[in-house]
Amino acid sequence: MEENEYRRFTGGYFTIRRSDKFWSGTWPDMVIEQTLNRSMKAIGGLIHGRSTRDSVKNHWIASAASNTKVCEQLESLVDVHSSSTEQHVDWRESRILRDTSDVAKLVEWLKSHSPFIDFDGIMSVRSGFVGDKQVNCHRAYSIGEAGRREIENRCFQM
Repeated sequence: MEENEYRRFTGGYFTIRRSDKFWSGTWPDMVIEQTLNRSMKAIGGLIHGRSTRDSVKNHWIASAASNTKVCEQLESLVDVHSSSTEQHVDWRESRILRDTSDVAKLVEWLKSHSPFIDFDGIMSVRSGFVGDKQVNCHRAYSIGEAGRREIENRCFQM
């Protein structure tokens, strides 16, 4: 990657901002899906209710950018946003019910296969393998904090 290209990439030029919200950058392929493809599939869009002749497709594509902006402004005016509808598969009632059921199954499994046993060690939930006293990854934070306190406010010399 060229230096200038790298600078732009690391400077945030790989995303598209469609609002002023913090962390609202969207990958270009998602913007295409959210705008062009969505409007193609809407009633009156290219796929529903229009001819498939090349001249119609060319006219629709050429006017899509300005039509999208008009629709966004209209949505803003009436405070109805198509992005707030249940478009995403994870927002559908069937998916929410399935996720709730899956969580309940996991909770029940953990009740009968508790990873929390009464000793100062660690156990793999999947395999049941129990680590001995030398395995201390579960105490990484407290070990790190103790090390930090030990060297805090000390001068280092070479």
